[in-house]
Amino acid sequence: LPLLREICLRLDGLPLALEMAAARVPALGLTGLLRSLERRFAMLSGGRRDAAARHRTLQAAVDWSHGLLSPDEQALYRVCGAFSGGFTLDLLQAVAQAPEQTSPDDRDWWLVDTLAQLVDRSLVVADDGEAPRYRMLETMREDARQRLRAHGEEDSVLGRQLLALTALGRRVDKGPTIERKGRQAFLLAEHDNLREAIAWGCGPAGAAWRNEVVELACLVAQSATFSSWRLVAVRWLEQCEPLAEHADTPS
Repeated sequence: LPLLREICLRLDGLPLALEMAAARVPALGLTGLLRSLERRFAMLSGGRRDAAARHRTLQAAVDWSHGLLSPDEQALYRVCGAFSGGFTLDLLQAVAQAPEQTSPDDRDWWLVDTLAQLVDRSLVVADDGEAPRYRMLETMREDARQRLRAHGEEDSVLGRQLLALTALGRRVDKGPTIERKGRQAFLLAEHDNLREAIAWGCGPAGAAWRNEVVELACLVAQSATFSSWRLVAVRWLEQCEPLAEHADTPS
């Protein structure tokens, strides 16, 4: 049951994906199937021969849905794939870029309207909070990330994401001491995004943002003091230690 539950979660409960995964169980077993989900689009290609073409592989089904989007919606879909732990509208506004012909006054409304289309098509999921938080199903996020990479946009989008998280971390850090709960809430909500941003910033692609990744790791460590995230933050600081020797950030 634990393996089945994890497989269903990783496949987002999508009926087509579950049907294709079930066909692989005799050959792979549950453990092998779960391990193979790292390459889900290559592995889930066993649809019924009498099914419509778009239902014969998981990739074909996603391609068909993607093809229904306008160019603007496709572009925002790719950007949404950069977020690991979901995102707020403010965070997306700091990372997404509106079409060149969009006026500054219309930019925010363009983003809201385009994001609403992705939600309506179930490519992005919104929670029921007062200030909604958005996320992509893992299947869609993996596809969006692949498309982001194929379009040569990955480094620029991840760089803007790193800058946005650093700016958010600064705002949280400048709050009064009594707002510690708010700092912990920030760390909890953005944990996955912070983890991936710092890991990417420590790699070769993040060389241009070396100062920001060191600053972000330090801001996270301050917010994590005396919390359950302290050891995680310490590991992030250790990861950034080689960068800090060459970074130009305030001590």
